[in-house]
Amino acid sequence: MRILNNLFTRDARTIGEVVKDPIVDVIITSPPYADLKDYGVRGQIGFGQKYESEYLLSLKEVFAQCFHVSRPTASLWVVADTFKRHGEVKLLPFQIAEICKEIGWRLSDIIIWDKGKTLPWSHKGRLRNSFEYLLFFVKSQQHKYYVDRIKDPIDLKEWWVKYPERYSLGGKVPSNIWRIPIPVQGSWAQGELTHFCPFPPELVERILLLATDKEDVVLDPFAGSGVVLAQAMCMRRKYIGFEINADYVKRFKSKVLPAIRKQWKATQKEMRQLERRRKDFEEKIRALRLLKYPKSIVKVLQDKGVQEVDEIVAIIVEEDKTTNQHRTNTFARIRVTFLVAFQSGHGEKALKEAILSVVAKPPASKFGIDSAISVRNADEFFGIASQGVGNNGRPLFIYLGGRTHYFHERSTFKDLSIKLAWSQWKTMRKNNMPPILSPIRIRQEIIKTWFPKQRALNGHKAMKAVLLPMNSERIAANG
Repeated sequence: MRILNNLFTRDARTIGEVVKDPIVDVIITSPPYADLKDYGVRGQIGFGQKYESEYLLSLKEVFAQCFHVSRPTASLWVVADTFKRHGEVKLLPFQIAEICKEIGWRLSDIIIWDKGKTLPWSHKGRLRNSFEYLLFFVKSQQHKYYVDRIKDPIDLKEWWVKYPERYSLGGKVPSNIWRIPIPVQGSWAQGELTHFCPFPPELVERILLLATDKEDVVLDPFAGSGVVLAQAMCMRRKYIGFEINADYVKRFKSKVLPAIRKQWKATQKEMRQLERRRKDFEEKIRALRLLKYPKSIVKVLQDKGVQEVDEIVAIIVEEDKTTNQHRTNTFARIRVTFLVAFQSGHGEKALKEAILSVVAKPPASKFGIDSAISVRNADEFFGIASQGVGNNGRPLFIYLGGRTHYFHERSTFKDLSIKLAWSQWKTMRKNNMPPILSPIRIRQEIIKTWFPKQRALNGHKAMKAVLLPMNSERIAANG
């Protein structure tokens, strides 16, 4: 009997009779909600059962078998909701959590699935419910969890440009509220999916990205229309499904799988675009962090009243890619050279000691950067640069006034040393911040995503500004 890539017309309580070994990597399912729906099969779980003594015990039996056939790195994802019977709300999600805990599953997270819409609703004493609980259980601390795959590089406020140290590479980690609408009943897939409240493929896709790898085995003990299984196949995972309703099983390969495949082709194009945006965002966050790092150091020195900071003529920032021996909590190593106008070595030594004390503490330590700090006499440095020694002809980008997200002009070390006298270097100090020189190039405008309240009082012009596309509201604001 073929086990993998098969949807069995069997009761979920017989999983152990079919799957003999722990081969499952993830279980994604939604059990029948007690007696809300009759699936037309005698002895089914839910309909016709007593809630406490039969229904909950049946669920416990199923999730126990899921536990035994899963790998140590496996996870269990259960969509469940509360419901009302005889004037009393049944706390099914919380009861499932207790059942699974007794089995050995560990509740790792609770996610709110905002469905956006529901079936027609008319119940006295209760509002229309448009969300369900998504319970995330794990078998051990070694469970698979790839949050980088679902980070959002798009839905960001303008603060990511000003405060790159607060944002992780790849984008924003999603919250525990997932807004994924359910398919429209009767119209999705040409009306072929009539299963009670089917899973949207997007919900399954997100779980599979987060908790599995290609070729992993996906199990759905209450497969229903088979959306979980179809999405798993499209994403090159293997599947095992159990469903007691023979009509659903018959329609799975003829109707459901083709519909999900068609949708997946369009989704893949969107995913490729998203991945390109994620890589672009990662490069920008990297550059913004590296360039803002020395700026934050200078600001702390100024707040502390360190007098030597006024003698800093310029700051050179270069990424050091010659070694991979970074600390585990860093994503980059850089060389930061503070060029100063001291005439003696005493001031240089005092400034370096002050800088090193700042680097070891927040906010500088929050950047995740391993830095090699040096303080050099500016006359000496640019005297060498003017002779063209080394790689001083490479492109150099100048950031003024602490605007580390938008370079002012392009030059080279050699050209700067020839063109600028020290009196001119003093004029390049804007907003009490020395210029920052770096081979790192970035011109990232700040995208306004909110407006002060007073703008709304300007009537039609304010409304028109709010309604403009986001990319037309690009403003290269001062950092």
